[in-house]
Amino acid sequence: GYFRNFKNNTYEFSVEAYFKKFYDLLDYVDGATLLLNPYVEQDFLSGYGQAYGLEMKVGKRVGKTTGWVSYTLSRTERTVAGINGDKAFPSNYDKPHDVSLIVYHNFTDKWEVSGVFNYATGKPITYPDGRFEFDGYVLSNYSNRNGARMPDFHRLDLAVNFWPKRNPEAKLKGKWNLSIFNVYGRRNAFSISFRQNTDYPQYTEAYRISILGSPVPAIGYSITF
Repeated sequence: GYFRNFKNNTYEFSVEAYFKKFYDLLDYVDGATLLLNPYVEQDFLSGYGQAYGLEMKVGKRVGKTTGWVSYTLSRTERTVAGINGDKAFPSNYDKPHDVSLIVYHNFTDKWEVSGVFNYATGKPITYPDGRFEFDGYVLSNYSNRNGARMPDFHRLDLAVNFWPKRNPEAKLKGKWNLSIFNVYGRRNAFSISFRQNTDYPQYTEAYRISILGSPVPAIGYSITF
């Protein structure tokens, strides 16, 4: 890594690179059955993996406007004999791109506005890549482990802080906070599942679950001592 501050520590910059190797990782075989399985160890395989990437950060520490922006370029992969045709595949935590932007601005000693923006590549997911019929049922086949991705994640949060009496030497400090979570109502996918269409069994349909899909305002008062 390399770290450097500029202009009397007003600005800071850092860049770091990393590489890590993993051994004896456990993963599920395709079509693993865990519920009420007395021989669950038969549904596990062992392999190895690696993680590597580059992390960068630029920040401003002094002045009315402060904050920082960070960017991470990374990969996390696994290779397990018997899964994905013995080829490397992204792990569940693989996020090639991750960006964070945080800004604070003090209009006066009592009023402060802040904003947080996050963006990240969608998590890996296994989509069905084939279909077959068994005992009168149409079933999906999953063989390309983590070969697709969910939609990219991004969200903006804003907040306004107000100190009625901002005295750094006071033992008790009170602050009002008005915030809006998920300002533009992004419906980030929490999970994506697949099911057989009830009217047309030969079709498989995907459906997405989102925890929050609208702006969420909040107001609060906090005391520190």
